[in-house]
Amino acid sequence: MARAVNQLSTFRVFDDQHARLALVVLVTLPSVYVWSLPFLAGEGLHFAERCTGFPRCAGTYAGMISVGNLVANPQATGAYAAVFFWPAFHLWSLKGVIPAVLGQHTGLALVLVFYLSFAAHMVIPVTLSHAGHTLACISYGLSALVIFTLLLWRFRARRLASFKFLLAVAAGAFCFSTLVMGADCLQQVLGREPLPVAPQLWPWLLYAAQASSLSCLSLLPWFWRVGDAVAEEEAYTPEAGSLANLLSIDTFVVLGRSRLRYSLLVLAALPVAYVWTLPLLAMLGFARLCDEFPRCADGDVGASVSNFIATPQATGAMAAAFFWPMAHMWTHKADIDGTSNFALLIGFYATFGLFLALPVTVYAKPHAMVVFAFCLCGLAYFGKALRHWRETELRYAKMILLVSIVSFASVVALVAVNSIVNGLTGIEIVKEYAPWLFYVCEAAGLSSMSLLPWFWHVQQH
Repeated sequence: MARAVNQLSTFRVFDDQHARLALVVLVTLPSVYVWSLPFLAGEGLHFAERCTGFPRCAGTYAGMISVGNLVANPQATGAYAAVFFWPAFHLWSLKGVIPAVLGQHTGLALVLVFYLSFAAHMVIPVTLSHAGHTLACISYGLSALVIFTLLLWRFRARRLASFKFLLAVAAGAFCFSTLVMGADCLQQVLGREPLPVAPQLWPWLLYAAQASSLSCLSLLPWFWRVGDAVAEEEAYTPEAGSLANLLSIDTFVVLGRSRLRYSLLVLAALPVAYVWTLPLLAMLGFARLCDEFPRCADGDVGASVSNFIATPQATGAMAAAFFWPMAHMWTHKADIDGTSNFALLIGFYATFGLFLALPVTVYAKPHAMVVFAFCLCGLAYFGKALRHWRETELRYAKMILLVSIVSFASVVALVAVNSIVNGLTGIEIVKEYAPWLFYVCEAAGLSSMSLLPWFWHVQQH
């Protein structure tokens, strides 16, 4: 039972790794980011988005600026997803405990609604669909508040006052922002002009309410510790074949005998399907279609995953699709011993976040460096983790890892060959003669790497 608790507790792992300072950074990162968005949208930085008429944004929320307006570009969306990965990972690692407190069906339903709607609000930026973005924001905020309100009575008194205060601030700010967004959508449906009173008084009012709500909601999961809520004799053990079990430790083992295995198959197939359908999504206007496609004028090697996802909605979808395998990896963070392994895992997450936050169309050289870093960290982590896998899963894991290694090695080789030939002859040989090859290697590497966590099953001793 102690091992089960250790697998669920982020705090226990950070304590074991003497990395409390890193935990403090992770806890405060979302709050720092959302409150620094106006500064990041400044004239000199242009990292966050500046709407027309900034800060009195024309055509959205009665002229008031919102967090959605500020993150409506690829780099701001990618950074937004990266910083909110951490509290979301921590909450996901407790998915087996929350149903024990709220009831299996209610707890899992609320958790899944929260994650799906949070993903939807990144996939549907306010510039793409005003009403869709608003509905997703209301849905994830409401589901999160319901979860934390129902969990309120299970906290120890020493943290209860702080938890109540943050929950009250989040609820108040959420109610205000919901009223503003809902009224604005209703006025648009009715064809009426929005009331100009609030933006004239202070155009930052909606942004301040949303930033307050997001900051408090991002802090609330960190108050939760397994031992505070569920005694060891009450610790939740999922029934065989339940959705909680599928998304817990015995992922691969229970896959074949569960009636709900299709839910797991969707989560496992999502990243694979997404990266391979990017060309189609680019044709439809969701992903980015570069000039002179597929021999992209702003690239050296033709079409690439990085070029395709350089829109806010495509970046958000990339983060949403890859959340599930990465969250599953985080669930098992306590099963891989050693400071170097833990550093590789943190390095993989950090560089993947930078991969999203530094689009190739804006930060070409830094993007290339972080792609190399996250591939290296990921492959090294999985390579060292192979010894923890059971023999029944090991042969599949080795095959998939080999595909990842060959694919990413091919990416490096293509870049090197293209640079050498270009230096000698002035011809970008990959772009001219094989414009799809780089994308195929990239997609194969990302697909195989996204599948590896689902084969994870810790060898029991």
